[in-house]
Amino acid sequence: MADPKKETDEKRFNETVQRMLKTPPKPKHKETKTDDRRAPEGKKPKN
Repeated sequence: MADPKKETDEKRFNETVQRMLKTPPKPKHKETKTDDRRAPEGKKPKN
């Protein structure tokens, strides 16, 4: 009952998950740095 297409999809999904785990979320880091630069000291946005 093993569907070859499903197997391929699963493999691709697992590869994507591994890649995501290895890669740190870059946009959030950029966001934080920009916020810190823009916000005056003592008025940093609470996230």
